[in-house]
Amino acid sequence: MKMNKYAFFALSIMIMLAMVQPVLGAEYDANLELSAQTAASCPVEDTMITATIKNLGTDTDRYTISSDSNWITIGNDIITLEAGRSKTFALWIKPAINAEQGQYTITLTATPDSDKDQKYEDSMDFIVMKCHGLEMTANTDKIDACIGETETVDIILSNTGKTEETFILTSTTGTFSTDRMTIASDTEKTATLSIPVAKNKEIVTINAQSTTSYATGTTEIEVVSEGACYSIAVLNIPPQITVCKGDTAKIVVTAKNTGYKTDTFTLSTDAENAYFNNEELELKSKEVKETYLEISTDESEIGDLDYSITIDSENAKDTAYGTITIETCYTAELIADKTETSVCPGASTGFEVEIKNTGKKEDTYTIAASKGSLSETEITLDAGTGETILLVIETEKTDTEDTNILLTLNSERTEDNKEFIVSMREFDDCYGLSVTSDSDSIFAEDLKGYLYTLTIKNDGEFEAGYTASIDGPKWTTINPDTMSLTPGDSTEVYVYASPEYDTAEGTYSITVSIESDQGTMIEKELTFAFKSEETVAPITGQITIADDTTEEIDDKDTDKEDKKFPTNIVTAIIVGIIIILLIIFGPELLKEDDEDKKEDKKEEKKADKTEKKSVAPTKKAEIKKEDKKKAETKPAKKIETKKDTKKKAEVKKAKAKPKKKAVREERKEDIKQILDNI
Repeated sequence: MKMNKYAFFALSIMIMLAMVQPVLGAEYDANLELSAQTAASCPVEDTMITATIKNLGTDTDRYTISSDSNWITIGNDIITLEAGRSKTFALWIKPAINAEQGQYTITLTATPDSDKDQKYEDSMDFIVMKCHGLEMTANTDKIDACIGETETVDIILSNTGKTEETFILTSTTGTFSTDRMTIASDTEKTATLSIPVAKNKEIVTINAQSTTSYATGTTEIEVVSEGACYSIAVLNIPPQITVCKGDTAKIVVTAKNTGYKTDTFTLSTDAENAYFNNEELELKSKEVKETYLEISTDESEIGDLDYSITIDSENAKDTAYGTITIETCYTAELIADKTETSVCPGASTGFEVEIKNTGKKEDTYTIAASKGSLSETEITLDAGTGETILLVIETEKTDTEDTNILLTLNSERTEDNKEFIVSMREFDDCYGLSVTSDSDSIFAEDLKGYLYTLTIKNDGEFEAGYTASIDGPKWTTINPDTMSLTPGDSTEVYVYASPEYDTAEGTYSITVSIESDQGTMIEKELTFAFKSEETVAPITGQITIADDTTEEIDDKDTDKEDKKFPTNIVTAIIVGIIIILLIIFGPELLKEDDEDKKEDKKEEKKADKTEKKSVAPTKKAEIKKEDKKKAETKPAKKIETKKDTKKKAEVKKAKAKPKKKAVREERKEDIKQILDNI
C-alpha cells in the first residue's frame, strides 16, 4: 500500500516522541542499609559497623549521610553514585562517658541532592553496658554524739565493673584512714572515716571517684549533737598576711571557750621558727582571750607559707589555717658603667659605683673592697633611691700583674657583689723617653770646640722631670742638665766637646745619660775622633766634619793623599781661647759695623799673600816626604764601618779635597776676624 508524504511525516513524529519519553521521565530512588541491626559496648569504647547505600534511580545523584546520635562518627558523609551503583562505608559508635546502662535506637539517614525532602533511613539497636561501676554504703546513716567528740564510720566500696580500678575518697567533714583505694572487679573494701562532731546538726557527704573511668559513688551520713560540755574555737586568725623576708610576722590569735565548763587549752603551730607569747590559756565558759604568734621569716623561702594554729585540751580541739605571703622587700644592687680599666704603673684609677636600694623599705648597707679605698663604707638608703661612691685603686711603679677587685655590699637582709679588673699597662708606654742626636760621631782635626745636639722627647703620658749627665773626657760638658717636659713635648740638650791642647790623638767615647723622675733612663753613645793636622787617622762611618757636614766616609787607604798642615800648639791654644770668648761675647761681636768688616777683608787678603810667599816649593816637598815616612812607620788607627759604604766614602773623599782647603781658609779668616775685633 502506498503511503503519502503526510502519513510518513506523522509516523516519524510519533517514533521520535516514543524515543524521548524515557529521558524526560527519569526517576530517582535509593536504598540505605546498615550491616548490623544490634550492637553493644561500654561507654567511651568504639564499635565499628558498616552501611551500604545504592542508587536505584535512572540518573547520577549525590547523598549526604547523617545520624540522630552524637555518638556516631561517619567515615564518608558525602557520597556520589551513578545510576545502579552502590557504596559501602564505615561508621563508629562511641557512647559518652556518662551514658547510662540501657538500650538505645540509632538512626542513619541519607539525603539526596536531587530532592532534599527525600530521606532514606535505616535504624539499629545499641546497648550500653555497665563496664565500670561502684557501689558505696556506710555502716550507719546517722550519728548521735556530743560536740567535741570524734566518731568513726566504716565506708564499704564495691567494684561492680569488669576491671580493677583505683578510687579517690573525699568527705565534706572528717578524715579517712586512707583516701585512695584500689579494688579488683566484683570485690569490696572498707575505709574508716573519722568525723569530728562540731555542730548541732550536720550532713556529711562522702564521695568516691575512679581515677581511670566514669565509675563513681556517693553516700551521706547525718551527724546530730545536743551540744558540748567542752568546746573551744579559734575565733580570729587572719587568713592571709604579707610580710617582708627577714621580718617577723605577728599574728593575733583570738580563742573562745564555747563549752559549758572551764577548761585549760594549749596552743601549737606547725610553722617553723615560731613561738607564742602565751602557749597556755585557761578559759571559763564563753570567755574570750587573745594571744600572739610570731613567725620568723629569716630562713623562709619567698612565696606563700601555709601554717595552722591548733588550740586543744583533753576534751576539745580546734584548728585554724592561714597563709603568710613572704615577699622580697630588701634588695640592693651594685651598678657600674664600667668594670674594667687599664692604668699605668704608679698611677691611680677609679670606678664610680652606684649603690641602689631596689627593695621596698629603707635599709643600711656596708660596702667593702678586696683592694683599694672607698669614698663611703656605710650608706642608708630609702626604698628606690641610690647613691654613688668612688672606688680608688692605687698602684706601684713595680706593679706588672692585673688586679681583680671584689666589691661587696651587705645589709642584715640582702647582699650583692661585683668584680672589677684593673689591667697594668706597659711601663715604657706610660713613661716613654727617646733621645736622638744630629750626629753620633764627630771627626776633629783642630783643637777647638765641637757641639752635639741631642733631642730629648717625652713619649709617655705624664709630665716628667729629666736629669742629663755625661760620662766622657773631662773636656766634655752638657747643658742643660735638668729639664721638665709635658707628654709629647721635646727639648734640645747640647754636648760640648773642647779638647785641651795636650789632648792625645784617638777616638773618645762619650756616654750621655738621661734619667726621668718617673724611673726611666736611657743612654746615648757618642764618639769623638781627634787627629792633629800632622796625621789624620783613617775614620770610617758617619761623621760630622768641621764645616758641620755629615757624611759617610772610609779613608783608611787614603791617608797618604790627605794634605798635611804644620802643627802649631800656640795656635791651638789661641783657637780654644777664641772659641770660649765667642760663646761668651759672640752676640756683641756680631754688632760690628760694615767698615770694620771691610778692613778685616783687606787684612785677610794681605795675610793670604804673605802665607803663600812664605811657603817655598822645597819646603812643601820636605813636608810631603816627612808625612809619607810617618804614615809608613806608624800604623793608622782604624774605626770600624760597614763594607758596603767603603766605595761610596772614597768617592766623597776625593770630592771633599778641594773643599777641605776652602774650610781651612775659612777658619783662618774667622780667627783673624775675631782677633781684629778683640
